[in-house]
Amino acid sequence: MSLPVTRPAWQERLATLPGDPNHIPAFFFAHGSPILTISNNSPDLHPQLRALVQHGGLESPLANYLRDFGPALLTKYQPKGILVFSAHWETEGEQLGGFTLKRTVRGGWF
Repeated sequence: MSLPVTRPAWQERLATLPGDPNHIPAFFFAHGSPILTISNNSPDLHPQLRALVQHGGLESPLANYLRDFGPALLTKYQPKGILVFSAHWETEGEQLGGFTLKRTVRGGWF
């Protein structure tokens, strides 16, 4: 099975995610890259960095896929909550927190 690289291809694949609202699978996403926050339209972008930003930056297929994944997940599974674990949290002791508002980062779902 090949990886979908166009919006229509990954939207079709997202529509066929396994499970239903009573059987929601676990999803793993690597923490990504700071490159996801850089726009290809940045005027001071170094030419060597521009190629990387085109493939993994703010307007890239990867960023667009992540933007599409959130709404697809909400539509298909209608989760009551989303639990996120991170190995990169630095604090003393354990903490449990949550929010009731949808949070967006630079217009994308994360």
